[in-house]
Amino acid sequence: MKTTDVIVVGAGILGCFSARALKKYNLSVDILEENEDVCEGITRANTGIIYTRNAAVSGTLKSSMSDRASRTFDQLCRQLDVPFRRCGYLYISFGPNGDTFLREKYETARAEGDLSFRNLSPAEALDLEPHLSRSITKAVYDPNVGTIDPWALGIAAYENARLNGARFHLNEKVLRIKKTGDGFIVKPRARLISAVLSLTVPVSMPMQCARWFCLRISGSARARLTITYWIPKSPGL
Repeated sequence: MKTTDVIVVGAGILGCFSARALKKYNLSVDILEENEDVCEGITRANTGIIYTRNAAVSGTLKSSMSDRASRTFDQLCRQLDVPFRRCGYLYISFGPNGDTFLREKYETARAEGDLSFRNLSPAEALDLEPHLSRSITKAVYDPNVGTIDPWALGIAAYENARLNGARFHLNEKVLRIKKTGDGFIVKPRARLISAVLSLTVPVSMPMQCARWFCLRISGSARARLTITYWIPKSPGL
């Protein structure tokens, strides 16, 4: 039976970044992945949008963590040599109810100190994105939202973690985890591994729906704007 300090279950982007962070300490780290390669799930098929706190409900943990992540994301991408661009995020509405929602979002952002969050008229929004519907009634713009190639970011985290000594085991589906007195016993397909800490990384997370426009050129993510919009189901909604 193999022994290690920490087992990370899942080698998606969260598992790879968990392993990268853990290798900053004097720990042996093993990552078990059931697929034949890393970053095979939601990591390679998502919006690739790096939000600010303004996309989350004010005062929540998600809002706080989004703020911290956004502020440090440029530095992270420089460390991992992954292209990242703050292309901006445009919220638009089509009637009184949506206008009220955006007005409240703008007021909340300004109250929290984000002076870059801007009110736009429909004409100003169309100047930024000419392909918008002419039926929009209001817009607000967050210039600090960015886009990333999520698969490239996950692979970079994997490479960095492995370079620093994390051990990745592919085609190793975890069948059972058993708590022991001082740790865990993890049973993948063909063997037993014991660990002081076992960290299970979720394979999926709820995401806010959005439409985004991205042209991938020579491996870099290039985008003009990211747009979230509400389509009216009835007049004013």
